[in-house]
Amino acid sequence: MQPHPLFIYGSLLDKDILSCVLGREIDPDMVCPARLADFATHTYPNESFPCSSPAPATLPPGKLYTD
Repeated sequence: MQPHPLFIYGSLLDKDILSCVLGREIDPDMVCPARLADFATHTYPNESFPCSSPAPATLPPGKLYTD
């Protein structure tokens, strides 16, 4: 299988949470700061996790995981 970059944000920025979700340890060299053009992050009412949706001219911060 060919690897694909993954934009992560919110709780996935925590290396322990990301490791748990992916089911393996994370190599810190495979993660770098990034922004996702034309998307915004927000939290739904009564939920504790963020989500993203299209939003022109916005650049939410996150990281790019490339492993």
